[in-house]
Amino acid sequence: MTTQFEVSWGDLCELHVVKRLGQIVERRLRVAVGYADAEGALVGGDGTAGCASEAARVCSGAESPLPITFDCAACKRRTLAAPVAVEGQLLGCVFAPAAAGDDGLLAELLELSAAEMVTFAVDSARRERRGAVEPGA
Repeated sequence: MTTQFEVSWGDLCELHVVKRLGQIVERRLRVAVGYADAEGALVGGDGTAGCASEAARVCSGAESPLPITFDCAACKRRTLAAPVAVEGQLLGCVFAPAAAGDDGLLAELLELSAAEMVTFAVDSARRERRGAVEPGA
C-alpha cells in the first residue's frame, strides 16, 4: 500500500533545524535558501517563482536525495536543489544559488534540511494513522 503524503510547507519551513540551517547558509555562504512545492510554487524562504519552478522541475526525476546542481534559466545562476521526497513521491525541494568558493558545504546543508523535512513528514503521517485508529476499536 502506497501512502500519499500531504505536507504543510508552513510547518516544514518553521522546523527549528530547517530555520537554523538556512541561517547558517546565509551567514557562512551569503546566499539565501528557498523552498518549492512539487508543483514549483515558491512556498518559503527567499528566491523567485521562476527559480522555484526550475528547482522543482530538476528535482522531479531525482532518484537520489542528494542535491542536484543545475543552471537556473530564471536567475541565470548555478543553483543547487535538494529533493524532499518520501517513498518516491516528490513533495518539493530546498534550493539556493551556488556560493562562490563553496567546497560542498551548501550541498550538505541543503541535503540536511531536506532530510529533516522528510523525517517530519513521515513522522506526522505515522501519528495521523495512529490517531485514526481509536484504541479498543
